[in-house]
Amino acid sequence: MESETRSKDDHDAKAQLDLITADRQALARRVAQHPWWHTLASAAITAVIVAAPLSGSMWIVTLISVLAISASTALDKECEKRMGVSIMKPVGPKSLAVVIVLVTVEVALFGASVGIMFAELSGSIAVNSALAAVVMIVGLRMLSRTMAQEIRHGR
Repeated sequence: MESETRSKDDHDAKAQLDLITADRQALARRVAQHPWWHTLASAAITAVIVAAPLSGSMWIVTLISVLAISASTALDKECEKRMGVSIMKPVGPKSLAVVIVLVTVEVALFGASVGIMFAELSGSIAVNSALAAVVMIVGLRMLSRTMAQEIRHGR
């Protein structure tokens, strides 16, 4: 009698684990299907921020940066609403590392643009801006794949 109860409990536990695994797989598929429009819009916003020093005025750079960061936040919220999951919050150590590297590179590119502005070599800012857009596209794609992998394997 006790072995029948144990067997049923084991079966119920396995069924629950199978459901959790299926849920993880479904969530990983959603994260991996990061919308293309979010990636392109994020890249464009990043390019605008990095190109802001072309204006030559730190006040305008600050205004553009604040507006662009606000637009980026709204974009992320819209994407989260449509997907039902946030793609900008790391789920494990690998995705956190991708976010840290991505943010560090983008901040460095912005800093380089500000330095270029003060050196009055404005043509280089356009190159920096294009590079920032490419880094954002590659970085977001890498982030969504890494997050999906971490979700599938339980971090």
